[in-house]
Amino acid sequence: MNPAPAHKPLVVGIDEGGRSDDALRAALDLSSRLGAELYAVHALPLPFDGLVLEEDALMAAAAREAVSADHAAAVREHLLERLREIAPAANWQGEKAGERLRLQPGPPAKVLIEAAHELGASTIFLGPHRRRGVLDFGSTVRAVLSRADGGVWVQPSRYEVIRRVLVPIDLSADSLNALRVACSLARVYKARVTALHCFVTPELGYAPGIAYPTPGPTYVLDEVRAGAREEFDKAMETFEWGELEHEWRFLEGRPAAAVLELQDAFDLIALGSHGRTGLSSALLGNVAYRILKESRKPVLAIRHPERRYLLGS
Repeated sequence: MNPAPAHKPLVVGIDEGGRSDDALRAALDLSSRLGAELYAVHALPLPFDGLVLEEDALMAAAAREAVSADHAAAVREHLLERLREIAPAANWQGEKAGERLRLQPGPPAKVLIEAAHELGASTIFLGPHRRRGVLDFGSTVRAVLSRADGGVWVQPSRYEVIRRVLVPIDLSADSLNALRVACSLARVYKARVTALHCFVTPELGYAPGIAYPTPGPTYVLDEVRAGAREEFDKAMETFEWGELEHEWRFLEGRPAAAVLELQDAFDLIALGSHGRTGLSSALLGNVAYRILKESRKPVLAIRHPERRYLLGS
């Protein structure tokens, strides 16, 4: 009998100030449940503000050398102390611990992406996305979201065990893939999943070439709403839920506002995301940006329908 495939590693970005502690706790919990290896990654600040073009190999090498070995050793010991304090059971001792704590000079997003890619990690865990600090939403988090090969988990608050997962979907391939991954994750936590579809009222106006409003707007709107509800219900009824505890909700309103209003009833929000430059078309731009930026609860952005994340290789 062939052994079960090992779960892909997880990567967590850590800082010296402790802002990433809850992201670390979230990563530790999931790695323990999956039996997956966890790697902590820290980006050492570069001199001259890190303004080194990736294409300039000589400048990049000089920048790395400018970070002294003594400084790197001091940072490593400080971070290992924090890791041992937060997760004593994870055994951050000895040579193996040194391998699982990775320090690399460079911009945080680049360091995290490269480490995750090298390790074949399924998910990158990040701390809060405030305007200032190492994990600034306008730079590091957004860059990681757009370039990561796998999922990105943003932990903006105190970590709580995942018991309820909210998955906003628009019935696109990306969002349905996010629902499948969220269900796999929910099984690990023995959590309940809620699939949410928001019906956005179409803008009723004037038909091209006609100088008066389109007839019967209320009737048309009722038909469109009923059609959207029927399509959503059918997709949910045929979805492979298995024995997972679940429900689905159909609401009328703006998706971001609805998710943020419901967030306190959940422990995790899972979003589908596009494979090239960011979040999926259903939650593209302002919607997903607002959820990620304003959510008080952790958000997991999931990419690529053809790939498998979190569970298995």
